[in-house]
Amino acid sequence: MKNTIYPYPFKLSATGDLSDGLVFHVPSFCRSNHKTNKCRDFYKNECENEGYKQCPYGFAVNVNHFLGQKVIFSCLNIDKISDKKMIQKRLSNKDFLPRIPLSLYEESIRDISIFIKSHDDFYKKENEKINTKETYIDKIEILDNTFHELRKLNQELKLQTEHLIFESNNFNWDNIENIKYLSQNIFSTSQLISIRLNTYDFGVNPNLSLYEQKSPIQIHKKFVKVAHCLREYASKKLIKIQIAGESYSSIMANDVLELLPYLILDNAIKYSLENRQIEIKFSEKDSELDVTVKSFSIRPHENELKKLTERGIRSSRINSQIQGQGIGLYLANYICELHNISMDFRLGKDRYFADGIPYSDFYVTLTFHNIIKDENFDYDFDID
Repeated sequence: MKNTIYPYPFKLSATGDLSDGLVFHVPSFCRSNHKTNKCRDFYKNECENEGYKQCPYGFAVNVNHFLGQKVIFSCLNIDKISDKKMIQKRLSNKDFLPRIPLSLYEESIRDISIFIKSHDDFYKKENEKINTKETYIDKIEILDNTFHELRKLNQELKLQTEHLIFESNNFNWDNIENIKYLSQNIFSTSQLISIRLNTYDFGVNPNLSLYEQKSPIQIHKKFVKVAHCLREYASKKLIKIQIAGESYSSIMANDVLELLPYLILDNAIKYSLENRQIEIKFSEKDSELDVTVKSFSIRPHENELKKLTERGIRSSRINSQIQGQGIGLYLANYICELHNISMDFRLGKDRYFADGIPYSDFYVTLTFHNIIKDENFDYDFDID
């Protein structure tokens, strides 16, 4: 949400987005680093109570409340609060962030508070309009995209069913494997429709998952299930999904965690070059489980990597023919934050150009902390 009254960069919650202020914008260094674990841990652990803080990179942070709404002013260069030398090392020539005397800053905060209180009704109505309009536009875009995908899945389901009926009416023992294959595809497609509808629900109402009771969920099992369901979709681009390693572990999680493998693998298939392989590798060490999804995908610019989890952001190298809203990794990151899962991106060194677009190995690593080990592991899906 764009706010027109705060002069300083701000966040409306510890896990919220960092927005430009009316006068001072977010420095380029902070825009690139505010999603790192160091920054996220700082906001989560240090910004519960009102007052002044200093972030790990030397910038001043000030937590306030206006009309019951927490507002975290960030990326501040305030005398006696921020570290002048540390900040100077991190500001570029394009950044406008003069050092502000503490007394002048506090005076501006008092002015903001007076302004908001004196315009209470207007302020609430304007924010309500902005929120309603932006939320409505977001929901329409998500709904359009969902309907487009569901129409494709429904058409596939129809064709597969017609083929199954034909094979069944002409049954002989020679086509039994084909009937089995079609039956599996119909099941997988119906599962994808269900997953896609759940993704829509989560995209529109992500906070609903906060009230769900957590239960043990086996990570390996969920990835195998989604890989099986996406097998037909991947085969249209001649892509094979391979799973390396095993895990017998679970984590305590909401049901929404089941969407995480789908969001990661769907994204990998969508942006992968044809006739390549997607590898899912499991690696356990002590109380942590690493799941790395490797694809050969469109290579984003280095400075775009840390922005891929922001809503509506896709690499500038992705052409308009590849449909998407830049919401998949945003939702995946939101699920990770809900469950204390770390998500990191890494690019391979080798590059390959197709139609002028660079491709390379693209790694997404999910680190699940505090896993629950279970030797009685079992699952029902086989993607071979």
